[in-house]
Amino acid sequence: LEKDLELHKDTDDRRFIGRTKYILAESYRRNKQFGKAVTTFCELVEYSRSVNDLDHLFRAYNGLGNLYNDTKEFEKALEYYERALDISSRLGLDDQSIACIANLGIISSDTGNNRKAMEYFSMALAFLESGKAAGGIMEEYHCRMHLELGELHRTFGDYEKAAKHLDE
Repeated sequence: LEKDLELHKDTDDRRFIGRTKYILAESYRRNKQFGKAVTTFCELVEYSRSVNDLDHLFRAYNGLGNLYNDTKEFEKALEYYERALDISSRLGLDDQSIACIANLGIISSDTGNNRKAMEYFSMALAFLESGKAAGGIMEEYHCRMHLELGELHRTFGDYEKAAKHLDE
């Protein structure tokens, strides 16, 4: 991928450049080469801004959110997931918006901000139940949001609401 980028650095094929930078950054992240991943995601952010490619800008921000979640830098992860959510919402990418909202909820829950987590999980569940997003992964998110909300209601002592979500 690095060689492909070098060979095509002067091309006008913005989709190819954006996609290749994204795949390269993700491969670095998945191989735990976090320094290279951050650099490549940041290059993708700059490139996407320069060519007004919001799709790859979303992917770069979401990728940085994933990376900082992997490295347990939760404040940075939240920041980038919020940026990704803003773009996915503007682009009408419902599935991606739900994933961002769920990630924001999971990090909030994991860091002890249970009230904020409940807001995010409730928002994701409402979005899912509106029927705007569909498909297998959305069914998994639907189940996950009910489980997360059930657990949060249990921790708040609201056992009736917890049971309702867990029954779903």
